[in-house]
Amino acid sequence: MFLQGYSIGVLPAAKDLSANQGAAVSYTGTGFDLAPVGGLCDGVLQNKPGQGAVCDVMQTGIAKMIASAAITAGNYVKVSANGQIAQAGEGDTAIGKAIDSAGATDDIIGVMLIPNGHAIPKPAS
Repeated sequence: MFLQGYSIGVLPAAKDLSANQGAAVSYTGTGFDLAPVGGLCDGVLQNKPGQGAVCDVMQTGIAKMIASAAITAGNYVKVSANGQIAQAGEGDTAIGKAIDSAGATDDIIGVMLIPNGHAIPKPAS
């Protein structure tokens, strides 16, 4: 099981996140919401909260996340639409590293989270 670094939450969902377990989330002034595409996240949603319900968010360790496309194990990942993840490349902000491969959209894989993200440098020209 991947539940290392699990954090029982005390902060609410800003909107209904009941269909987004395993999604990258960020805290806003009103509660947790899906993380912005290509941006940083504050963790990975572990439960299925409705609007105003408490969110359980994993902030460190290895989390189960949902791929939006194929991802090769060992590569960095970034936030894509709906809090899912995609393989990251040069110039992207990585939120973790894939420990499993995803063959297609909606595959669930293990991701070693990188607190505060990691900017993948572009090669010097």
